[in-house]
Amino acid sequence: MKRIIYIAAFTFLGLLVATFVHGLIELPLLRLMTNNFEQWGDSFLWQNWQLIHAVGGGVLWLAGLGFGLWGGVRYWRIVYSEQKR
Repeated sequence: MKRIIYIAAFTFLGLLVATFVHGLIELPLLRLMTNNFEQWGDSFLWQNWQLIHAVGGGVLWLAGLGFGLWGGVRYWRIVYSEQKR
């Protein structure tokens, strides 16, 4: 049971980090585009922003989930399973 909670917590951490990275990328980009709307208003980026947001967010969440699971399993082995010398 302890192992499952450890891996689930690490996975949740991966999702939190992915959400944080999403914000770090998206907020400055949106600020840039809305502050200079005359230049960005007709651009491909602005016209397809909902699709880019959905696909980019999904990719980041899947990456966070994958890295969280990988890290949880890996560090469980390092911290709890391997014998200390």
